[in-house]
Order: sequence, then structure tokens, then C-alpha cells
Amino acid sequence: MSADIIAILTHEGLTSGNVVGIAHDWGTYLLSQLAFRYPSYFSKFVFISAPYQPPGRDMNISSVNAATKQAIGYEQFGYWLFFTSPEAGKKLGERWESFFSILYPEDAGVWATDLAGIGDLERFISAGRRTKVGEWVGDVQEEAGWHHEMVGEDYSAPLRWYHREIKGLGKEEERELLKRGEIKEKIGKETLMITGTKDRVCDAGKARMAMGASIESPKENLEVLDLEAGHWVMLEKRDEMNRALERFLENGVRGEGVQNQRFKQH
Repeated sequence: MSADIIAILTHEGLTSGNVVGIAHDWGTYLLSQLAFRYPSYFSKFVFISAPYQPPGRDMNISSVNAATKQAIGYEQFGYWLFFTSPEAGKKLGERWESFFSILYPEDAGVWATDLAGIGDLERFISAGRRTKVGEWVGDVQEEAGWHHEMVGEDYSAPLRWYHREIKGLGKEEERELLKRGEIKEKIGKETLMITGTKDRVCDAGKARMAMGASIESPKENLEVLDLEAGHWVMLEKRDEMNRALERFLENGVRGEGVQNQRFKQH
């Protein structure tokens, strides 16, 4: 997928390193691949909600869920187990209206009670429950219709992201590239991280720590902006986020914009 993006940039003549990569959630996984495989194409990076994913790192989903259950009272990635089950795509498709409602909830806290933990989401949609959708979505009926038209009756294709991460596909290749010095582990470009402080899955504090450890010279190259929002920061706080992006594009991390919650190296 990253090679496909580079092919498009090359076709458009965007090869001089002036591209700014901006991504949210699983998009940050793809942006991470672009950052360590093709850094020369980019001048800056923006990660929203989810941080940079360094190459060659495995994720032990059982350990993460056990640790978060003990620390915050629920398994932060328990829903991944449902998403990677054979029947998940069809079940979500059958109850897509219930799923859509909890995917874009007005109350970000429902992710902690009805989505993230092991079995929570499956119970929620199996019962056909619904929660109020955030007004920041826009015309809910229209948006839900577009969502259903795009995905259809089976969510199996978009769920492949979770299969890939749990199985660690591609990690061996990344470790080999690191060993041969063909890629770097950290980002060496100016980077902005935007978090949602109410996000119950992509934790803002963990994102801040992860980004601080993943940027070369973070005091000079990293800016972190915390916005009071849930997971869909770009919808919930669109004006604030767009202003932050404009300032970052114009001034970088040393400009006068995007100043709140600057990362401090300890």
C-alpha cells in the first residue's frame, strides 16, 4: 500500500520532499510505513489519535488487554478479538445500524463500557442496541446511508487491518530491513501529534509517550496537541484541528502556533 501511494506521488511529480503526510487511526499505520520506507518524499508528518508505529515491533494482544484491564478496568483492545473472529464481518453487517451508532457516539465514554472490553461490542450489536450519534457527524441519516453504501453487508475487508497486526505480518521483513540499515526506526522530520483526551481506545497519554520515543530530537522535532474530544478529533474539533494544521504547515514545531502541551523531554 505504501508503494502504491509513492507511485501516485511520483506520477504527480511530487518527489522533492515537500509532501506532508497526515493520517488518523489505522491510516497512521500506513503513514508510519511511508515514514520509514520513503522518508525523502516528505517534509512533515501529522499523526491523529494513533501514534507512529515503529518498524519490527510485535504486539501481544493478550498482554495489552490484561495490563489495561488491571490499570483502567477494561481491556482497551478487547474488541480486536471479536474483529478477528471468522464471523465478525457478517455480524457487523447484519447489525450495521447498531454498530454505526457506537462507532460515532455522542458520549465518548460508551467505548469504555460497550465497545472496547472483551465481548462488549458483540453483546451491544447482538442486542440491537443503539446510542446517540454525535452531532458533529452532520446529517446522521445521510452519513449512515453513505457508510452502509460503502461497506455493505460484510465488514470483513476493513477488519483485515486487525488480522495483520495481531498476526504480526510483515514484521520479520521490517526487522531485516532495520538490520541491513535500509530503514530507520525513528522519524527524523518535524512531526505533529494530535490526540483526543476523551478517546477511550487510543489513549492520549500513551500516544504522547510513544511519539516522544519515536522521534529523533523530540524537543526540536515534535509537537503534541491535546484536544478535548473522543476518537474522531477531526470531526468533533474540526476548527481547532484545522487551525493547528495550518499553523504547523506554515511554521513547523518552532512556530508560534500549536503551542499547548508541547512535548518535554525528561
